Amino acid sequence: MKEYASLAREGKWEQAYPLWEELRPAWELYEEEFLNSIARTGTYASAVGTMKAWSEALGFNAGPMMPPVRDLEPAHKERLIEQIRATGVV
Repeated sequence: MKEYASLAREGKWEQAYPLWEELRPAWELYEEEFLNSIARTGTYASAVGTMKAWSEALGFNAGPMMPPVRDLEPAHKERLIEQIRATGVV
């Protein structure tokens, strides 16, 4: 990820593109879990739990949800974190 960003900043697009392609699984997961949630419910609140799980997978303490928004179901959160790690971005 860092190499991709560095190459892109330097304008080395031909070298950066294959690394960008390696990020496709992360983008697809993001779309499936985050963007589709927003489209399905018509609100960003439905995706906050997903973003918190994503942040936790990256090593950040996201903290609890604030009512009335609910946390992800524990099994969903665990599966999501496993999928995030499987993309190789963490």
